[in-house]
Amino acid sequence: MLTLWMKLALDTTLLGLEAQKVIGLRLAQIALGQGTPAETQLMVTEKMLAFVEAATTIATGGSPDKVIEGYSRHVQANVRRLAQAGAGVSVCEPAGFMSLVLQETQRIG
Repeated sequence: MLTLWMKLALDTTLLGLEAQKVIGLRLAQIALGQGTPAETQLMVTEKMLAFVEAATTIATGGSPDKVIEGYSRHVQANVRRLAQAGAGVSVCEPAGFMSLVLQETQRIG
């Protein structure tokens, strides 16, 4: 039983770390003026759909592990999509973010 709780705790922690990547990528896009209203709308829509999916999973007898798996799939897809939009530069790392800021500053001015 303890092993199941530890696995759930680990999976939840990893999901939180992956979600931070998405937040970092989206904030970088906004900070660099590359954010779009469509991306903002997508953020809100994804959250509502993820809640409905999680509630449905639990209501149909699914486990918390299944809920975390579902969230993880969506978060990982967002990381891939947003990273491709950022031309492969890791904006989640301070050096990558600063590199993008410097590039944009040089482009503008």
